[in-house]
Amino acid sequence: MRDRGHKTLPIRESIRESYVFFSSHFLHFLRLATPILLLWIIVDIFEVYIEQSRGVRPDLNFIISFLSAGFSLVWYRLFISGPEDATYWGMLTHHFRGRSKSSAMAVFRSVTRLILLTVAILVPTLLLSIMLMLFLTRQGAIMTPELIRQMVFLAMGVAFLLLSPVLARISLYTVSFVLGRKSLQMRDVWRQTRGYTLPLWGILMRAFLPYALLVRYSEPLLEHLSLQWGLTGFGQAAFITLPVAFLSLMMLAIMVGANAEAFRKLIGMREGDAPHRPTAGPKRTAETAF
Repeated sequence: MRDRGHKTLPIRESIRESYVFFSSHFLHFLRLATPILLLWIIVDIFEVYIEQSRGVRPDLNFIISFLSAGFSLVWYRLFISGPEDATYWGMLTHHFRGRSKSSAMAVFRSVTRLILLTVAILVPTLLLSIMLMLFLTRQGAIMTPELIRQMVFLAMGVAFLLLSPVLARISLYTVSFVLGRKSLQMRDVWRQTRGYTLPLWGILMRAFLPYALLVRYSEPLLEHLSLQWGLTGFGQAAFITLPVAFLSLMMLAIMVGANAEAFRKLIGMREGDAPHRPTAGPKRTAETAF
């Protein structure tokens, strides 16, 4: 095990390492992002089609979340094991290669943790939304769909901000899952990140906030431009979705890279992991890569 004794975690250095990795692997980013971008646009166009045909726009954000999670996991594989293993098909199959029962249980436990984590975020979001609605109703505000959507967005932001220190620590477990570290449990990650909450939180915020703000304020601008240029319907959906989705995937790539770098420094990687680094050592074979 490498880097076991190295326990410093400079925020700026971790973010810089992620940006350097992103810039040097930009063509791989385009390769991995292109199918996600196409599916993202298809989902958005489908929402517009349903809205035009039935008068109600469905909320298919869960599909976008699933696609984003898939991209994040493959970008982890690119950082940890190199381009040869960074494919969506490889991500879907490597957990079940020759050990289907134990791997299925590992995936089931990971999905269960993800569901519990989602509930942990949704519950305070729901409570905050209800409190905001009650407060605004007493102030005489009329509850419109747009106002409710804004309140939910605000509540989600507050809930994420409150839980982000915890999320920053347990997010390193995702790296151990991608690495196939069966012996590294969630409690081990929690113990080994004790005392590093602030730098981990700083890394998360430094990687997340710039792109999140850019996405948040670019979408209304793109919508305004599309109306000025006479774009409507499917054309408007594609015009807005493509740059927003591209920036969102860039944000995920930077977050994943910074997170994997934090894992390398705090917990350590095996010989051959993170092959882009000069000190990585010889790359492991396909049988031992994960």
